[in-house]
Amino acid sequence: NVFYIEVDSPVPIGSPTGWDKTNVSISGGGATISPGTAKRTVKVTTIGECKITVTADGKSTSFPFRVKRIPDPVIKVGPSGGGKMQAVVFRGQQFVRADLENFDFEAKFSVVSATVYFSVPGDRNVRQATLTSGSLAPAKAHMDALVPGSTVTFDNIKVVGPDGQPRTIQNPPGFSLF
Repeated sequence: NVFYIEVDSPVPIGSPTGWDKTNVSISGGGATISPGTAKRTVKVTTIGECKITVTADGKSTSFPFRVKRIPDPVIKVGPSGGGKMQAVVFRGQQFVRADLENFDFEAKFSVVSATVYFSVPGDRNVRQATLTSGSLAPAKAHMDALVPGSTVTFDNIKVVGPDGQPRTIQNPPGFSLF
């Protein structure tokens, strides 16, 4: 029983005595519940706990729920979230994206900034590009120089999800090109 911040969560509610004698309320978690009968939607804004209370014929029953943040997305370039990738495939990419994996609700994240480091074999200098969105355009010149044996490392990736709060992705991806 979990609700996620800023995700509309469908909640089926039954009435043992008929809807004219039933009241439904929600408390905690900055929660709101849509009006209606059996099909309701809950939206929460604060991490912690909340409780849905159904009152029918003077008897109340409460149902506790945990309130969590949506999990961090996985950062991907092209088909990969890091590891080995062909240099030609990496050079052809235009965007870095933030994908939610194994999450039951529709929620989108946007990459708002990142630092990308490029290391090319035979060149002692590590090149750096700063991204201000998910577009890899600011890194295009460095990407064009990538050859097999190069490495690309993302750092300080910031994303924004449905809750509007920026977050920094821990353990951002690195790529070894072949």
